[in-house]
Amino acid sequence: MNEATKMRIRACFDKQLIWSAGQSVRFLVAEVVGPDRGHSTPPVQGLNLALVIDASGSMGGAKLAAAKQASIGVIAALREEHVLSVISFSSDVVHHVTTSTMTPEAKRRAMAAVEGIHVRDQTNLADGWLAGAEAVSASIDTAAPSHRHVVVLSDGQANRGEVDPSKLAIISENLRERRVYTSTVGIGDDYSTAQLREIALWGGGRMHRAETPADIVEVVMGELNEMISALTQDANIQLDLPSGTKVDVLSSFPMRIAGGKANCHLGTFGAGVSRNVVFKLTCPPGSEGDRLTVTSTLSWRVSAIESVLRSEEHKAALLYAAGKANNTQSRDIAVSQLVAQVWQSVIVQNAVEFNRSGAHDEGSKYVAKELKYFEKYCADLPDTELLVAELKRVLQQMAQPWEESSRKEIELHHYKSSRSEHDHRSGPRPGWNTFLPPNR
Repeated sequence: MNEATKMRIRACFDKQLIWSAGQSVRFLVAEVVGPDRGHSTPPVQGLNLALVIDASGSMGGAKLAAAKQASIGVIAALREEHVLSVISFSSDVVHHVTTSTMTPEAKRRAMAAVEGIHVRDQTNLADGWLAGAEAVSASIDTAAPSHRHVVVLSDGQANRGEVDPSKLAIISENLRERRVYTSTVGIGDDYSTAQLREIALWGGGRMHRAETPADIVEVVMGELNEMISALTQDANIQLDLPSGTKVDVLSSFPMRIAGGKANCHLGTFGAGVSRNVVFKLTCPPGSEGDRLTVTSTLSWRVSAIESVLRSEEHKAALLYAAGKANNTQSRDIAVSQLVAQVWQSVIVQNAVEFNRSGAHDEGSKYVAKELKYFEKYCADLPDTELLVAELKRVLQQMAQPWEESSRKEIELHHYKSSRSEHDHRSGPRPGWNTFLPPNR
């Protein structure tokens, strides 16, 4: 295995003992480490990129101007061997640039084509996105290996074509399995988080938010730089689960479970990048003294058409023990602190969805129930007092509607933090709790 693109995985439980009667809940934290910074030169591969721009009526003025400015910045940054498509969508879909290799003359033509994009009618996001996917797929079996990526920029909610987030997720997952990846940029406050999040989550890309024209430029350029600098892609954790073991992923990564195996997709990794993924396991019954062993294996690709590479298996075991030993056992403090951070993110993101839908009573009951277990988990756990206090404040505010801009900032913070991702918007960002309504 080439050391320049080698990845590693290590998995640890927060506690080591479980009840023989079953139903013990334990958290497994898998640390995934990308290639070393000492091997920071990306493997030779091209980039086949489609920029898909919302040109519906709501994008008029500064939004579309900034989206075009960001697109022109991307075009300027592309290398001559890169391939670009530019598509805009409204009620219709328009191909402005189609699989063009970025020679100096092609760049000039592409920039002029982007300048000519104008607003039209409604929002057929799905057809525009799929047109971008078709464009980057056109040369799948030709030329050198390339990373095929679609970036969708939109400020609205899809109201034409496919609009169901769950169906968009399936389409995005199918594209990812064909090694066509999708990232999304939500512009302003009116875009559908559910639609854009599911496309990016299952598409192996990233979801971004842009409030201002400058934000659009920054996040699109940041996304481009991450694509170009990625050393590996399609990173995937496979957990081999003992019979009867239930698993959920708390971190914001997509996961499928079949045949006693859970597969969690992590996307691309650059040099020196590491991510912690938190899994929640509910354990089956067992005999005292027996072990419940979970085997973790990491797989990844170096290029879009190269064979899959795999790490060595990493095993983490739990021991069935008597009640007294369970009640007095110690725990791994560092692992438990990571669990608490990600668990809080899950609760807050769900609270945002309850608030957005107007289900204030249901949301309050949900947060109160989760807070009860969360506070117990954090008891005597160092540096978790603020996490508990923040959830108590969320509970206090659940009875009133929040501003949509605040909801989006809160959920984006927790989505990205649970994925160990950067927010490409420059300048210091205020703490997420500052976006909660003031206490009454």
